[in-house]
Amino acid sequence: MPKASTKTVPRIIRRTVTQWEWRHVKGVANIRVLVAVWLVFLGSIACADGYWWGAFFFVVAGIVGWLAYDMPRWKLVLDAEGGSGTPERDEAGQRR
Repeated sequence: MPKASTKTVPRIIRRTVTQWEWRHVKGVANIRVLVAVWLVFLGSIACADGYWWGAFFFVVAGIVGWLAYDMPRWKLVLDAEGGSGTPERDEAGQRR
């Protein structure tokens, strides 16, 4: 069976993203886009007022935007692999 993409999901993403985020990947991506836009707005206001530390908001916005862009694509790869990408949990919610 061919994979959806040759791109793999980074290990840190598989470990840190919750199962809820994988189930609701489109909604989470939309919220991350809104957060990235808000951070760019805040960074612009801070830099315009002379606070150059506001440029840090641009860096954070870039990371959040990258996650919003790649999460749906990683979900397709995980679905093609047949796994959720997150560790399985038992009835008590503990990782196995």
